[in-house]
Amino acid sequence: MSEHDRGPIQNICILGKHLHVASVAAALSRKFMQQNINIIAVNTEGNDKSVYGEASLSALHYFHRFLGLKEHQMMAVTSATYKLASQYKRWSCSEANDTSEKNKHSSFYHSLSSYGSMIDSIAFVHHLTKLRQNNKNYDFTCFSLPAVMARNGKFAKPESAQSALPYSYAMHIDATSYAKGMQDYATKLGVKFISSNIDNVQLKYIENNLGQPSAHVKQVTLSDGRQIKSELFIDCTSDGELIDKALNVGFEDWSEYLPCDRFLTCKTELDLQLQPSTNMNLHKNGWERSFPLQNGTVKEFFYSSKYLSDDEAVKEFEVNHLKDTKILSECRIEKQRTGRRKQFFSGNCVSMGGAAGSLDRLAVSDFHLVQSAVLRLIDLFPDTSLGQFADNFSRNEYNHLCTEEYARILDYHGAHFAIPAKEADESCSQFWQAQKTAILPDSLVKKFNLFEACGRIPFYERETFSSSTWVSLLLGLGMHPKSYDVLLDMPPASNERSIKAINNIMNTIKDISDRAPSHAQYLRQYCVRRNNR
Repeated sequence: MSEHDRGPIQNICILGKHLHVASVAAALSRKFMQQNINIIAVNTEGNDKSVYGEASLSALHYFHRFLGLKEHQMMAVTSATYKLASQYKRWSCSEANDTSEKNKHSSFYHSLSSYGSMIDSIAFVHHLTKLRQNNKNYDFTCFSLPAVMARNGKFAKPESAQSALPYSYAMHIDATSYAKGMQDYATKLGVKFISSNIDNVQLKYIENNLGQPSAHVKQVTLSDGRQIKSELFIDCTSDGELIDKALNVGFEDWSEYLPCDRFLTCKTELDLQLQPSTNMNLHKNGWERSFPLQNGTVKEFFYSSKYLSDDEAVKEFEVNHLKDTKILSECRIEKQRTGRRKQFFSGNCVSMGGAAGSLDRLAVSDFHLVQSAVLRLIDLFPDTSLGQFADNFSRNEYNHLCTEEYARILDYHGAHFAIPAKEADESCSQFWQAQKTAILPDSLVKKFNLFEACGRIPFYERETFSSSTWVSLLLGLGMHPKSYDVLLDMPPASNERSIKAINNIMNTIKDISDRAPSHAQYLRQYCVRRNNR
């Protein structure tokens, strides 16, 4: 095959979990809406309800803009609420073992926007560090506009806040409604959806430039007898039906860093006020969270089966979270294997979602990673040479970028366990004692060491979270630098100047938050689904 014989791929087959398949189909059909490309989407997991809702990142807005969707319509269709921050209510090892009110940790609201601002051209964290060493402590939440608004139950669009203060927001969405909306969107653009299981995967082999065979997917046979041939297959199955079972691509286990291999989830009546925040807590054998939708509350309980049986988890979940609450959906136990595929794109098969790996759902779930992956695939979209040559530069770069992305998110999620585990002693559970001795990734150790030494963060390729987000997370979780920028000890800098600037920031944020409408008011005005008359 010569360079001149290369052409555009004409057939794409997406298989797996409904939420992920529909999202990928929507993005690809939007991208290729002017081309005559055949896209088949196969829902292999029936009416999937492995998750009832998703707490997104602000990157979801970019995905929706790419699709040309209007935000308020999406909010209404998916019973969504806004997310301004995550509220860490009880994120310490001691409190994970003692949930009584007398040992209740003060809440910290973590937004993905910057906290404070430069003062005298010196980063905000250094001012706080110096003042803290002089016994002047502040409630860190007060330095982020979205964090304060989340605590006060307020919401307004950034432009409504009329402020230059950093302000980003995300969404809590109903997963079933979102999947249906994405499917409807993709169907209108010509995608054919099928519901069926995978019965058999047939491979073909292509030699690489060293004469070694490279496996490609030639054909997938469904349980209803249909056979699908395609130049490109996208595996969104929960257990990697193509990438793992057929192509035998290995898996890198990260359970040492992210130890929760199970989670319980259900949807209850709206027992939370419509706060624009995700509630996060630790418990003796893992962590838990809840967040509001317009039509109920999603509750999730993550744990390690090594320390807590499924029956024990159900009992604890019911006692602590379902008592005196109306349950709107069945309570489900889902398995998760934390880690990543050693190759995300192998042969002519791209893995996304559970097939690609899992990083727990602390801040970044498979939902975000799937949307990130399909946009990356679009940027690096291969041609028909993918099925003719074993070596492919687009595939290699795709694997490199995904590998970096997963490594950086591993650091971020790992910090959520590593910081509270530092204080673990004999009074803590075996789960937390084990986390204290876990060997952390080198990149996370470097982040911790540099930040504790001087309040700075090393920034690597493909970071999902900004350095300012890292700084605010570490400070909020109780990690503090030992030193500050020495320029703070030179004129014109002074403690008085720092305190005056800090108070101005706090007062400005408080004033804007006080004037904003409540989150519930905003939803009622703009984001409620209304029947057409």
